[in-house]
Amino acid sequence: MEKIKMQKIRSGQPFLYRENGLNSTIIDVKIKGKVYGSFLTEALRRTIKRYPYFAGKLVEKNGDFYLADNYDVTMIVRKKAFSRLGSVEASLHLIEISYIGSHIYVSFHHAICDGRGIQPFVETLVYYYFHFAKSKKLEAEHIRKYYSKMLDGETAEPFAAKFAVADFTPPSVVRDGFALPECAAQNADRSRCDIDIDETAFLHYAKKVNATPSVLLSYLYSKAIALNNEKMDKPIVTSVATDMRQELELPNTHKNCVRSIYLPFYETDKTADTQEVCTRMRQEMTVQRNPDYVKTTANSFIGLCDKLDTMNSLKEKKEFMSFFNTLTVNTFIVSYLGKFDFGECNFFIDAVYLLGGETGVTVNMTCAGGKFCVSIIQNIDGGKYIKTFLSLLEELKIPYKTDKEVPHITKKDVTQKTAHYQSERFRKKFFEL
Repeated sequence: MEKIKMQKIRSGQPFLYRENGLNSTIIDVKIKGKVYGSFLTEALRRTIKRYPYFAGKLVEKNGDFYLADNYDVTMIVRKKAFSRLGSVEASLHLIEISYIGSHIYVSFHHAICDGRGIQPFVETLVYYYFHFAKSKKLEAEHIRKYYSKMLDGETAEPFAAKFAVADFTPPSVVRDGFALPECAAQNADRSRCDIDIDETAFLHYAKKVNATPSVLLSYLYSKAIALNNEKMDKPIVTSVATDMRQELELPNTHKNCVRSIYLPFYETDKTADTQEVCTRMRQEMTVQRNPDYVKTTANSFIGLCDKLDTMNSLKEKKEFMSFFNTLTVNTFIVSYLGKFDFGECNFFIDAVYLLGGETGVTVNMTCAGGKFCVSIIQNIDGGKYIKTFLSLLEELKIPYKTDKEVPHITKKDVTQKTAHYQSERFRKKFFEL
């Protein structure tokens, strides 16, 4: 089995210079029944053999971060202990597996991957959990097994060198949107509200109005905001976190390939024909997914990374990237991870939630267990928007179930501190050869 070679972090660089660290992003798999730690531990042992690149730790040198092998340090399954990623408690790892009741939690750091990048890992982990829990081989041909070979480009760095771009007409993108009044008074703590939407009914209506799941979600939540704000000086602009692997011609990489697509919702869209608005949103999404446009935005990011490479200290790079410390999308973010497929294990899955979002409002969605699983993470008083969103689902006769808002508590990583200590240990081995 090939272990991690020393790799400089590029695609995840912006997530490593936050002043106080970054909160973990979590995938919450809710099964039908109780989770047993012994089976989960065995499942993790099998799974990490297939994905050794997730058994890494960070090493910092002159403000640059490198991913180093940490495979021989056991990754421990914990009972809902959301550790600080990169900490000694987490054995310096950048992912953590924990559980409680009927939930399996996979916490990860965006420096090493995005949601789509870790999704196959989650599917393999759950597959092996039920392999051991049910004491039998389950059918799941597409699941990557511990003995499967890596795919072409699975560990490729998307932003190593600039992309060649053909002549094209850049799209006209609306980014300057209506600011939610509530964003002016943000809370220190975040809340979580889960909504399970019937998959069949939601898809049926999406097809009826020519929308994809992410477009329909963007439309409905934008409308919920618009109905609660009579005076809108600008359109509501949804920032849709979008996987750009195909456009960058790296469909198998696990590394961070997310970029934002912007979908405006105008005052007149409150009463306009739903199909017309969704069709326009879908067209705007298609235009912004033009491969040459995507590669142009990727080249801008590469330029940012190249600029960071000219700086010689962590302090200098943190100061340069300090705008991320206070960056807030003042409308909302939509993040649709897609459908989870656990093969024959689908029968044992109740729901899968994506839990991500630092400030403002993030509307996360996955599809699993016969439902679209929405998790709204926010640090503002946005309860009225959730209430209106649910009312819109009721008007459309789309069945749903929801839980009340609860605190969403995670811990920020400590990679800057521990990675610096590692640099001394690794200096001779990696930097002075």
